[in-house]
Amino acid sequence: DSHLIVAGELPYTLISLGNQVGYAPGPGFAGADSFQFQADDSGVPPDGGTSALATIDIIVGGPSQIYSWALDVDPGWTTEDQWAFGVPLGLAGDPAGGFTGTNVYGYNLGGDYPNNMPERYLTSTPVDCSSVANAELRFQRWLGIESASFDRASVEVSNNGLTWTTLWENGFTTMDEQTWTAQSLDISSVADGQASVQIRWKMGTTDGSIIYHGWNIDDIEIW
Repeated sequence: DSHLIVAGELPYTLISLGNQVGYAPGPGFAGADSFQFQADDSGVPPDGGTSALATIDIIVGGPSQIYSWALDVDPGWTTEDQWAFGVPLGLAGDPAGGFTGTNVYGYNLGGDYPNNMPERYLTSTPVDCSSVANAELRFQRWLGIESASFDRASVEVSNNGLTWTTLWENGFTTMDEQTWTAQSLDISSVADGQASVQIRWKMGTTDGSIIYHGWNIDDIEIW
């Protein structure tokens, strides 16, 4: 994805660039990259000759959008139980549409989550983050959930589909959101440089009393 431009002899003279090494990324490339070089003055060791191999690690560009799901169409993610793609009905505190359009991913688009439910997941398809650095998950959330003392919701990330890292979980205050709120979660420790990254949203467990409208998700992006 990149190439190194070196002019002249290192470390003494770089004819066209002066006392510097020029780096040019490939078209459209952004993220983590590295290159290696050696210098050779044609002398005799230990005072001359070929230098040790130097490695330079860099980050190309600032934050940029890598993947986006506006949910205009169903991306075909894995849904369990009452997780579904579609138009929320605006009942029991749910929105009557998405943030960017009509559709969302939500748990029970027609109302509240149930009592005494186990963990149920919405899981994305794998995405390639092998050329991504400082990866970040962004999405719009409309969530109703009782305190974590009783009911649970969370967001998790994996790079192998087996081991999951919690990015966010509800706290010990009841949430009853009545508008869309922008979320930004750092996934870099799990996603950077990985070829198969998945995100999942968890609904449950819940106890035997008091229910809310649960998850509604839209406008999902990885940066």
